[in-house]
Amino acid sequence: MLHHGGGTCGAARARAVAPLPQLKLRGLMSIPEIAPDFEAARAVHASARALFDQLNADGLGLDTL
Repeated sequence: MLHHGGGTCGAARARAVAPLPQLKLRGLMSIPEIAPDFEAARAVHASARALFDQLNADGLGLDTL
């Protein structure tokens, strides 16, 4: 599991895991911390989606978000 660090940290971790021969990185999962409002929680999911799209654009071939 990649802790929500998003951005460069999350991308670096995904790229480190992706080439491991015994694992298949299929996607990302986001679980937001308790937030004061819906939009704050939603921002976590938006960040995960942006990372998902970035990793796919880089050729990781993820199929699950």
